[in-house]
Amino acid sequence: MPSPVAIVSGGESGIGRATALRLVRAGFRVFVGDYVLRDENRIPYDELGIHSQPCDVRREADIESLIRSAVTAGGRLDVLVNNAGVALVKPITEVTEEEWDRCLDTNLKGAFFGCKHAIPHMRSAGGGCIVNVASNAG
Repeated sequence: MPSPVAIVSGGESGIGRATALRLVRAGFRVFVGDYVLRDENRIPYDELGIHSQPCDVRREADIESLIRSAVTAGGRLDVLVNNAGVALVKPITEVTEEEWDRCLDTNLKGAFFGCKHAIPHMRSAGGGCIVNVASNAG
């Protein structure tokens, strides 16, 4: 039986990195997308078989590409972890329109686009799991 496949957005640092590492140790084939790919992850990710690619979750085409890559390589999609997020650590009266748009686009549109493009693959496979992560850091 093939390994289950998981995608983690924002998987290059913090909660996303910890999630990707935990999933691979649980037997998943893991695909990570992140706005910035970190050099310090290349060797451990390569050794563990974690695939990573640039992905700005604010762009629907990037999310669609990440999901397509995972499904093509893994043959299925079992888990989507919508982890990418940004926080605004300042008083609301100081938040600019551009900062607010970036926050909403990353935290809301990113999760929406992930679900939109993952659900058809999960439905065709008979099911799957979507985890939407929230934290005080984004």
